[in-house]
Amino acid sequence: MKNYRFWVPVLLVVMLLASIYLFYDKKADEQGLFDNLLMEARGYREQGIYVDAEKSYLDAVAMRPVQSLYAEIADFYSENNMSRKSRNWCEIMLEQFPEDPESYRYMLQQYINKKDYIACFDLLDVMQKRGITSQEVEAMMKPLEYVYYLGTEYDSVGVYGGGYSPVKLNGNWAYVNMRGTQTTAADFVKAGPFSGNLAPVVNMNGEAYFIDTSGNKKKIVENVENVVELGLIENELFALYDGKHWGYYNLNGTHVFGDYEEASNIGNGLAAGMRDSVWYILDRNGNELTGKTYSGILFDEKGIIYRNGRIFVECGTKYQMIDADGNEYGQTYEDARLFADATWAAVKIGNQWGFVDKDGAIQIQPQYDDARSFSNGLAAVKVKGKWGFINQQGQMVIDPLFEGAKDFSNSGTVFVNTGKEWELLVLYKYNH
Repeated sequence: MKNYRFWVPVLLVVMLLASIYLFYDKKADEQGLFDNLLMEARGYREQGIYVDAEKSYLDAVAMRPVQSLYAEIADFYSENNMSRKSRNWCEIMLEQFPEDPESYRYMLQQYINKKDYIACFDLLDVMQKRGITSQEVEAMMKPLEYVYYLGTEYDSVGVYGGGYSPVKLNGNWAYVNMRGTQTTAADFVKAGPFSGNLAPVVNMNGEAYFIDTSGNKKKIVENVENVVELGLIENELFALYDGKHWGYYNLNGTHVFGDYEEASNIGNGLAAGMRDSVWYILDRNGNELTGKTYSGILFDEKGIIYRNGRIFVECGTKYQMIDADGNEYGQTYEDARLFADATWAAVKIGNQWGFVDKDGAIQIQPQYDDARSFSNGLAAVKVKGKWGFINQQGQMVIDPLFEGAKDFSNSGTVFVNTGKEWELLVLYKYNH
C-alpha cells in the first residue's frame, strides 16, 4: 500500500511530461507541415504553376488563418489577373481582421483597381467610424479627392439656392436638388433661385408667384395689378416688376419703397436701384447709403450686390470694392465677380484674373483668362479657352476641360458645360 502511494504521483508526473512532449511534438509537426505548404505554394507561384500554388496556399491558410497569409494570397490572385478571387480574399481578410489597417489597405487597392470610387469612400467612412487610421490609406485616397462623374444633361442652368437650382429642359424650367434629381415639373418660363423655401417663377400662362421646393404654388402677390417678374424674398421683402417699374413689396402686396428702372434683389440687407441711369445703394427700408451714386453696380447670378460685407461699384471704366458705408478697399479692377462666400473674389487686373480677399489683398496672382469667385473651397478658372477648378493653394484640381462652369455647392456638385449641354459634375467624396 505504501508503494502504491509513492508511485501514483510519480506516474502522474510522467504522464504530464509525456502529454507535454506529445503536444509540442504535434505542434512541431504542424509547424513543419505549414512551412512545407507555404514553401510549396511560393515555389509553384514562382514557377508559374498556379493551380498547385493555389492548392498549397489554401491548405496552408486552413491550418493557420493569419492576416499576413490572407494578404499574400490576395497578392497571388492579383498578380495573376484573378481580380474577383483577389477581391474575395480581401473581403474575407477584412471580416476576419477588422481592426488591422492592412486589411483596409488591401481592400482599398482592390476598389481603386476597379475604379469603384463609391466603394473607396464607403470603406474610408467605415475606417473613420471604427477609429482606425492609416497613413498609407490616406495617401492612397488623396488622388481621389476630386474624382468626379457627370450626371444629367440640361439645356441651361441657374444657380443653387437653399439646396435647389433651376434647370432648363426642352424649353421650360424645372428645379433639381443637389444630386441633380428633378423635384418639380418643367412648368415655368422663368425661374429664380430659392431663398429659404420659396422661389419666384413665371408659369406658361404668364402668372408670377412663389413656389415651394416641390413646385407647389405657395404665395401669390395680391393687390398688384400687373406682376411681370418677382425677385428673391428676404425677410418678407422682394423686388417686383410691373412692366413699367421695379419696386419693393411685402407678401401682402404692399408697396414698401422704390420706383426704379432697374433693381437688384435684396440680399444680406442691401439692394440697388437705378433711376435716370444712376445707381443707388439701398437698405431694406429704401434709404440711400454711402451718400454717393454710381454708374454701375456689380450683380451676381442671384441678382444680389452685397456679400462678405463688400460691393463692387463702377468707377469710370473700372470697378472699386467698397463696404456699405462707401469705404474703399484695394485697387481698381478692369472687371470683378462678387464674393460667393467669406473667402476670395475673382478680379481682373490688366488682362488676367486673380483673387483678392475682402481687404483687397491679392491672394492668388492674376494668371487666368477668366475666373469665378471661390465657393466652398474651389474656384472655376479659364485657361486656354477651357474651364477647370483650382483650390485655395492655386493647384488645378479638376482639369480645364469644360466650355463653361458655375460655382461649387456645399454638397460637392457644380454645373459644367461640356459642349452643347450643361451637366452636373458630382464629386464622389461628398456623394457616395
